[in-house]
Amino acid sequence: MELEGNSQTKPPCYCPNDLVCAEDPTCLHGAPWNSNYAQQIMGGELPGTNMQLSNDDNFHDVIHPRLAEVENTCEETSIDCVLKSVTVT
Repeated sequence: MELEGNSQTKPPCYCPNDLVCAEDPTCLHGAPWNSNYAQQIMGGELPGTNMQLSNDDNFHDVIHPRLAEVENTCEETSIDCVLKSVTVT
């Protein structure tokens, strides 16, 4: 239940004016499953030797919809690169 961000464990953080919600200990920032597992599964093997994925998942209601985004790019020849994304649950 914690990995999926179930609202019975903690209420979701909603920030209708921003894509990324501020950290708040009273609410759940996003679904940990998306950041910890789903992005790595969907991204597959990355071509660079030390490429990594870093994701920031956020809850948003359908009244104020937001779209996911990728914040940077990594060249295939990059030795060290962290591909940063923001997802919406």
